[in-house]
Amino acid sequence: MAEARRAAGIAIGEAETSLERWLAEPLRRSAEGEEGMQLVTHARRLANACTTLDSLSAHGLTDAASPPLAHLRSIATYGEALLRRVALGTTEGRARG
Repeated sequence: MAEARRAAGIAIGEAETSLERWLAEPLRRSAEGEEGMQLVTHARRLANACTTLDSLSAHGLTDAASPPLAHLRSIATYGEALLRRVALGTTEGRARG
């Protein structure tokens, strides 16, 4: 998990850096910038949620009434929706040119 967490942190950091550079460019579309910020924010939240669940599970701090598996299913659903949104945004971005 540590390697995946590190890789996610690096990838999100690179995405933030790219977004900051793009936002600094003149003649950018503000709506696209907002979408980019939302995607980076949601990706960071998703990574943090996965890390939290892993930490809770590793230290035996989970509640018997709400096992980590149920939380992981919720996170997986959220992650799938996020990936669909990214794919849709990428496709629309190509169409806009």
